[in-house]
Amino acid sequence: RAASFVGVEGEPDPSAVSPEEFSTAMKYGTKLGGEPFYQAALDYARTTSDQRERRVILSTLATYAGEAELETLYEEVQGEDWQGQEAWSVMQSSLNNEDNRDKAWALYKQSFDQVLPRTPEIRKPQTAGAVAAFCTPEDIKAAKSFIESKSDLMPGYERSLAQAEEAANLCAAFRSEKTSDLKTALEER
Repeated sequence: RAASFVGVEGEPDPSAVSPEEFSTAMKYGTKLGGEPFYQAALDYARTTSDQRERRVILSTLATYAGEAELETLYEEVQGEDWQGQEAWSVMQSSLNNEDNRDKAWALYKQSFDQVLPRTPEIRKPQTAGAVAAFCTPEDIKAAKSFIESKSDLMPGYERSLAQAEEAANLCAAFRSEKTSDLKTALEER
């Protein structure tokens, strides 16, 4: 149904997925549909005037795309077809791409200075929330350092950074504790 919605094999059919199912359909379409779905979804997002659909599609593609598609997506949203809010959303969402987080982080840093000036003022301080995507002390420290080095582009970022750092540190502590528990359980077997 997601493939029909975005028009993988023909014209898009907006009646193929209800508004309530839209986010879930795009998630599974992206995860299971490969390059044909990715391209059709991107084409659909480029031509629809529905801002919610555009945002959900771009965020979902960024979260589940492969490395090559992620790189193409970053390049794409920096073009004239996309608003600054949409490019910012791709940056932030890409850090949730568990399979390709290293690539996403490299693209994030590389694109930061081009995307942030186009980002709505209300979103700029929220950018520091990116730190919450990391879950090891080393990665958290590196992400925090990067965000602080760009602080002049994000007035009022401090609270968002503090909250993101707290969430990341909780993740790291939980992982550390559970890693020991898992190791102990496996050794007992």
